[in-house]
Amino acid sequence: MKKRTDRMIAVGGVAASAVLLPGIMVVLAQTGIGTSSHHRKPGATESPAGAELSGGDPVAQPSIPYTPYPSSTKKPKTGGSYPFGSGPATPAPSDPDRDPGSHGKKPHMPKGSKSVRNSYRKADDGAKITAVKKTGTRQYDVSIATPALGKTVKTRVLVPKSWKAGSKRSWPVVYAYHGGENTYTSWTKDSNIESVAAPYDVMVVMPEGGWRGSYTNWWNGGRGGIPAWETFHTSEVVQLMERNFHAGTSRAAIGLSSGGQGSITYAERHPGLFRYAASYSGALNITAPGMPTALMMMNNSPASTPTTSGATPRPTAPTGPRTTRPSTSASSAASGCTSRPATGVRAATTTPTSRPTTRGASESSSRA
Repeated sequence: MKKRTDRMIAVGGVAASAVLLPGIMVVLAQTGIGTSSHHRKPGATESPAGAELSGGDPVAQPSIPYTPYPSSTKKPKTGGSYPFGSGPATPAPSDPDRDPGSHGKKPHMPKGSKSVRNSYRKADDGAKITAVKKTGTRQYDVSIATPALGKTVKTRVLVPKSWKAGSKRSWPVVYAYHGGENTYTSWTKDSNIESVAAPYDVMVVMPEGGWRGSYTNWWNGGRGGIPAWETFHTSEVVQLMERNFHAGTSRAAIGLSSGGQGSITYAERHPGLFRYAASYSGALNITAPGMPTALMMMNNSPASTPTTSGATPRPTAPTGPRTTRPSTSASSAASGCTSRPATGVRAATTTPTSRPTTRGASESSSRA
């Protein structure tokens, strides 16, 4: 069943990546940057990257609009690559999803993070960048100590050719969320997102989403608390990118599989945060007939529950996340590419949707 689901995801992902992603890049480039139509809170003050990147202390700078790409700009060729291989991945040692002892605890900074001092600006709740490593020509891996997760996790950032650490302007951003049982490296490892984004003057931010984070603040039997993935993605990451990496307030969200679910539900629950949202093979209607059973079977499969040491434990009854606010999105089946606009958000495709999600839906996390 898992292999069949992976094939369905792969087919939908291949088609969607060739059609939707270039369109999102073009639209973002044409909309301009630095001005927020509704939502400004995540990064109230945009500023350049810190001393570790630019060689000087960060200084607050106003957003400076840029000249959009001309309409004649050619779209990139995607070639014959296999964008969503969903290849083998291993959960990060610090993955909060796999630390049941931390679940339900109050948000707190991870141990040792307070001693890390640098000039990067913090998020409103104290989340901060603890390290930046250049891992490609225009690629950075950013370590973030986050109280929402109680851990230090990573976010991968692709910057355009025009991007400079000491710049006084900002750039539009595509926030790309990975699927279940994958990591922050999956978009660049399993897809051609780097070559697709290269011709456009936009940033791509790919945050860690947890082995089975499910893009929500976990219910934890009513206790809430850690892990709070939605807070990490929609508040902490956005603020840190805008305050330190010149990310602008013209934002789009895309996601694969459970990441597609996240991109749509985030846009719905945070009106004005994203101008565009798209789901690639996202299981948006997880209470549709058969979906809860399918998700439970996949998540309880021994093959899908590796430990960080490589052993495969006997699965236990899932106590996964449940959304703290009901989703109101409509969706089609878990395969193929669908998207639906949230309030004030444009969808990247006009594929019709079918069944509304039942209020109070719960989720135990998904690879589908």
